[in-house]
Amino acid sequence: MALMNTPALAGFAAILLTLAACSGQDTPEPHEMETVAAGTVAISGGWVRAVGEGVRMSAGYGTISNTGNEPDRIVALTSPVAEAVELHESVEEDGRSMMRPVTGLEVPAGGEVTLAPGGYHIMLIGVAAPLVEGETYDITITFENAGELTVPMMAMSGKNAMGHDGH
Repeated sequence: MALMNTPALAGFAAILLTLAACSGQDTPEPHEMETVAAGTVAISGGWVRAVGEGVRMSAGYGTISNTGNEPDRIVALTSPVAEAVELHESVEEDGRSMMRPVTGLEVPAGGEVTLAPGGYHIMLIGVAAPLVEGETYDITITFENAGELTVPMMAMSGKNAMGHDGH
């Protein structure tokens, strides 16, 4: 039976791998990454989950801070490595873990929002090539007030975040 080679099964397997990646298991420890800022908004600790050949989705994480007196909001995301980039939130509903798209995400004045496995995160959908551990990939985040901010995010696995074991 040739089920193992069907596109539907491959797509289903990729979705399961992505859900596992976003579930909070094997979360890397914080690492030293460049902080990138535009106006009053800054992003630090940005990273994407490394994925191999044939995996068409990945997720991005980091901490977004707003030193301004007014809230700001993420209104768009793009990346040259993915067909689409979306904000998602991992939630548990009726005993099941699932991801939901989020149309925008507010960063409070004088506060921060953490994008992390098991919570809010950036989804890279339609990744054209592997995201190689240790390589950097750009994601452009557009804020309502601060404008565009291109963030270099290093690809890491949950087991190896800049020399850490993820526990």
